[in-house]
Amino acid sequence: MRHTGEPETKQNNILVAGRNCWRIARARRAAFLIDAASYFEAFAAAAQRATESILIVSWDIDSRIPLFRDGHGHDFPSPLGQFLNRLLSENPNLHVHVLNWDFAMVYALERELFPIFRPPWRSHRRLHFHLDDHHPIGASHHQKIVVVDDAVAFAGGIDLAKQRWDTPEHRPHDPRRIDPLNRAYRPHHDVQMAVDGEAAAALGHLVRERWRRATNHPPSPPSQQNGNDPWPPELLVDMENVPIGIARTEPRHKGNPEVREIEALYRDAIAAAQWFIYIENQYFTSDVIGNALAARLREKNGPEIVIVLPYASTGWLAESTMDVLRARMLKRLNEVDRFGRLRVFYPSISGLGDNTVNVHAKVLVIDDALVRVGSSNLNNRSLGLDTECDLAVEAAGNVDLEKQIALFRNRLLGEHLGVSPDQVSNILLSRRSLIGTVEKLTGGERTLKPLDVDIPKWMESIIPDSEIIDPERPMDPERFTEEFVPEETRRPENHRLWGMIVLLSLMLALAVA
Repeated sequence: MRHTGEPETKQNNILVAGRNCWRIARARRAAFLIDAASYFEAFAAAAQRATESILIVSWDIDSRIPLFRDGHGHDFPSPLGQFLNRLLSENPNLHVHVLNWDFAMVYALERELFPIFRPPWRSHRRLHFHLDDHHPIGASHHQKIVVVDDAVAFAGGIDLAKQRWDTPEHRPHDPRRIDPLNRAYRPHHDVQMAVDGEAAAALGHLVRERWRRATNHPPSPPSQQNGNDPWPPELLVDMENVPIGIARTEPRHKGNPEVREIEALYRDAIAAAQWFIYIENQYFTSDVIGNALAARLREKNGPEIVIVLPYASTGWLAESTMDVLRARMLKRLNEVDRFGRLRVFYPSISGLGDNTVNVHAKVLVIDDALVRVGSSNLNNRSLGLDTECDLAVEAAGNVDLEKQIALFRNRLLGEHLGVSPDQVSNILLSRRSLIGTVEKLTGGERTLKPLDVDIPKWMESIIPDSEIIDPERPMDPERFTEEFVPEETRRPENHRLWGMIVLLSLMLALAVA
């Protein structure tokens, strides 16, 4: 019997290279970084140990964000841009490559404006900054990866950007939780992973391939004789000598084939669950994921499913679109949940009022058997349109790995419920129910509350289907012309022009969402 109170699990491997992951590469060390305070500190510590190369790919990045917020003195400046430039000034052999999504202009007011022209990104000749527009119309580069000397890598849901930093305490009014303009923002929950060894080198290869596609000039890999170990000495190791599955989403574009490993891994992992499926995500609109979960809920003896989502998406447009799609999805799942094995929660903290914790994590835990942490949201575009990268660990019968996977899940639940991981584990052991464990521990100052998915009828009636708001593949302008342009104005000579106008307009709205 497992330490969680589960019966023995089957030993059939879920991770299969070439099917649901790109590679399975071994890491000598791996660690879970829960919330961005720990990630920013680990990134800074690893970067200070870099000898030749720091690779960064991101959806968003901001040179102004402070890496250090603990009030203690540091030898290096805290703002990211100054920090990187100081590293370069002290090490003549170091190169820093930053590849950021060439974001839609609708984001201009939310981001560091025109970063390519800002001094922090242009002040040193060995700091190579590029905006990556190598993607289909309407897509984005959503990966969040840092690789140091091909020896240590970080991947998950956290960008080196504003409004990401927070601690697991998620204090209602933390004076350190401010953006570069000294504006406070609500508590923010997210997860990143750190890996070394072959897994880090594989992620370095992945990032350099992104650079090659974007610029035709990929960074050179660090020398094989480097031998540097940039693992942060204060970063506790959660797993040792562990195989890491690297799963990707890449859209078909300019001769590059479509890659849907992330979708395949979600399907396979959900199908393999025997007891518990635990999910944290920013969105929940994917038809593929919804159908896979619905199939398990229809089973008489299927697994329990616990999902932690934000109370509402950030921004009025996302609330009016993605949250409506989410409500439709959850309504369908509730309708098929005739055995009562589905619960959907949002984190709540006394003192926050309606301004609840913003869940930005992208986490899936299957029993004690598999954990995945990545950049992919549970929406359609993360499975086929955007560029994504997830890391997965499968226990495959290794009891030590099972314990660490369970501990990670229990740490997350303990954070949301304001209790220790041991308390979660003990109740789970006695109740043998993940739902029963959560419901037993709710009601404190920090708690999980049931998510109400009701939406106004007028909003339900005007929001279109998910394939328009949340597409899973690049969109065809002519199809949108037929959907949205009146027939009398669709003259053949205007057809393509109308299609592009409609598509660009929709892309602006979708980008805001």
